[in-house]
Amino acid sequence: VTWMQQSNLHILTANKLVFSSDDRFKVIHSINSSNWILKIQNATYLDAGIYECQVNSDPKVISQVLLQIEAPPVYIKGRRELYVGVGGILSLICICHHTDFVYP
Repeated sequence: VTWMQQSNLHILTANKLVFSSDDRFKVIHSINSSNWILKIQNATYLDAGIYECQVNSDPKVISQVLLQIEAPPVYIKGRRELYVGVGGILSLICICHHTDFVYP
């Protein structure tokens, strides 16, 4: 079983071996299980795209999944431009909705 990132045709894993120098990628497989799980820790926007799981049988079995990375909407309260004199004090308020997102 192999996991591959479709955008660059880079093979990430083959069986339990990881071929990426990026240590965020791991493969999880339990003995006597048919599940081969690709785990990406601390996913970023650069990880988005199509991932492909391949089973090298005859005929070859391929399954694809689209990974989309979403982040909660945030905005800074107030005007887009602010002017502060030398030695002045500035307070900025960042509003973040959907705080059910989990970050490490």
